[in-house]
Amino acid sequence: MNAHTLNRLRRRDDRVLLHGHRGARGAFPENTMPGFDYLASIGIQAVEFDVLCAAGGVPVLTHNPYLLADTTRDGKGDWLDGQGPKLIETPWAALREYDVGAIRTGSAYHARFPEQARLSGVQIPSLERFCAWAQARPAMFLDIEIKSFANAPDLTPPPGELLAAVLDPVHRYGLADRVLVQSFDWRVLSACKAQAPDILRGYLARLDRPGADTEATVYPGSPWLDGLEAAARDGGMPDALAQVGAHVWCPHVTDLAQADLERAQALGLAVHVWTVNDADEIARVARMGVDGIITDLPARAQNVLAGMGLGWRFE
Repeated sequence: MNAHTLNRLRRRDDRVLLHGHRGARGAFPENTMPGFDYLASIGIQAVEFDVLCAAGGVPVLTHNPYLLADTTRDGKGDWLDGQGPKLIETPWAALREYDVGAIRTGSAYHARFPEQARLSGVQIPSLERFCAWAQARPAMFLDIEIKSFANAPDLTPPPGELLAAVLDPVHRYGLADRVLVQSFDWRVLSACKAQAPDILRGYLARLDRPGADTEATVYPGSPWLDGLEAAARDGGMPDALAQVGAHVWCPHVTDLAQADLERAQALGLAVHVWTVNDADEIARVARMGVDGIITDLPARAQNVLAGMGLGWRFE
């Protein structure tokens, strides 16, 4: 385990680490090189992004196992009609023909991010391309969310194979000492612990709450938690994660209680919350004492933290 890097992820009196979520989804197209360039240009030094595998096990940066119609245009510039192609069955060469530089106007997704820039000719990046970009930016911390679906195993390679495909370019480009591998599918993290114990691991989780806008992963019989389901429920999440040697706990912002935050930090875990976009919420979790904040609106978060006398860099 890279203790030096983990210490840089911990809260300091004068800093809360900011991660740009999917680059900077509120300002630029998600998981794209223009978004990453923007993030670096405003002084954010931690980037969160999603990785899935195309056909043949080629890792690419995108969030959904099927291309999202409301963010994808074909080679003629037309929006996809209905569900897009399945990533794991689509060759990388075919994926490169799609344009993911904007959100469809009038869609529910556009209503969530109405100020996102509208670009054209933006390709889905390969992880190889991203790693080359990151190698040239040694100050940038890389928060890699590996998308694996414990309840739908046909959508990705098996966890160990998926992890190996992701770590190959990470190692070749010399990035392992500034990487966090995170996933909702804790089988991926178990594979990471076995295959690459020096890589930091972040455990994403979502409690089963009425009205939640994202899928729960913590519930009776959950396949997501790799056998820790009972231990993680009923307020036992920090202790369950400490037992498996987790480095970072990544709860949804609405799932984090003050007592659990303090317990996790006492056990040596860094706590980085997602996805925090509201200015009052950013200030609230900063006051709680979280170690890091993952946000779609990093410029807004910078201004909130600056107003509190806090920095946000990976130092």
